[in-house]
Amino acid sequence: MEKKRIQIIRCIEISICHETESRDGGKAKELLSVSRSITSDGKEVYKDKMSPEMYIASKDPIRNLERFLLGLEESKDGGNIGGNSRKRGSFFAQIWRKLFCKKIQFIS
Repeated sequence: MEKKRIQIIRCIEISICHETESRDGGKAKELLSVSRSITSDGKEVYKDKMSPEMYIASKDPIRNLERFLLGLEESKDGGNIGGNSRKRGSFFAQIWRKLFCKKIQFIS
């Protein structure tokens, strides 16, 4: 009996929203907070909100990915597309397992 492996493709969306306030009635705006959310197939799996100072100083994987995608920072290991440290790699492995490992099905 031959088993076929079917992998379901998932949609992952990362949203980063900046809350601003107009200053002195002009066009200049002050950044009040930054909120981030991650959804997987329409279901929210992560959400946070922080001050602009915390956001700029943040070194978490989501911020690192954002900086890399915007071209603000290059990966420390150019040939390595995975995490650059064991701690970060472990974080990505946990998210990978949570998002993808449940949905692999075997059909006989």
